[in-house]
Amino acid sequence: MEDKSSKFYRHMGVYGICVVNEQILVIRKILGPYSGKYDLPGYCYFL
Repeated sequence: MEDKSSKFYRHMGVYGICVVNEQILVIRKILGPYSGKYDLPGYCYFL
C-alpha cells in the first residue's frame, strides 16, 4: 500500500510587493495549472 504522504509536498514561499508610480509589479505564470494568470514575484522553497 502506498504511503499517502508521498502524494503531497510542502513548500514555503516568500513574496514581495513592489509599487512604483502607483503600479504594482506582477509576473505572468507560463507553466502549470496557473498558466496565463498573474502572481506576485517570489521564490518557493520545497521542504
